[in-house]
Amino acid sequence: MRDDRGSGIVTVIISVSFVAMLGVSLLFLTYMNAQINQSDLRAHRNFYRTEEAVDLARGNLQNAVSAAIEAAYTAALADYQNAEETFRQAFVIQIKNRLGAYSARHNSAYSFHPSESAAEYITVSGFEAQVLHNGYQDTISTDFEIQIPQHNGNWNLNELIVCRNWSKNEKN
Repeated sequence: MRDDRGSGIVTVIISVSFVAMLGVSLLFLTYMNAQINQSDLRAHRNFYRTEEAVDLARGNLQNAVSAAIEAAYTAALADYQNAEETFRQAFVIQIKNRLGAYSARHNSAYSFHPSESAAEYITVSGFEAQVLHNGYQDTISTDFEIQIPQHNGNWNLNELIVCRNWSKNEKN
């Protein structure tokens, strides 16, 4: 006959150890998942801050275009016989003045396409918004394309100004 005394306690200790290891593993996985979610949340928030800077720059361009349209329309009313040409010339002059100041502030350049005299749109190229927050750095690069409006055409600023060549770069 064998002596089985103490084997029950050994079985209980092994079972409790196994359950404890499973519990610790589950706790560790839950902790790591929470860390990953927090990191993801911080990265998204930083991206939204960077996108907000692009929206602010686009809003500044919309203000410049709106002011240029207003001045061009006033000039076209004064010379109604040649309203379309007067509007176009006045808009180009006004937008050049405003874009010169804008480009200097934002380290970007602008160009007329296909040429200044026959331009259909103006490209503000090289705009870059960069945000560094909580160890995350996001950079958004884009070009803004401003369509030259018609005298009696569409003046919806959301359609007149569009982003082209949009790219995102993130580092953490």
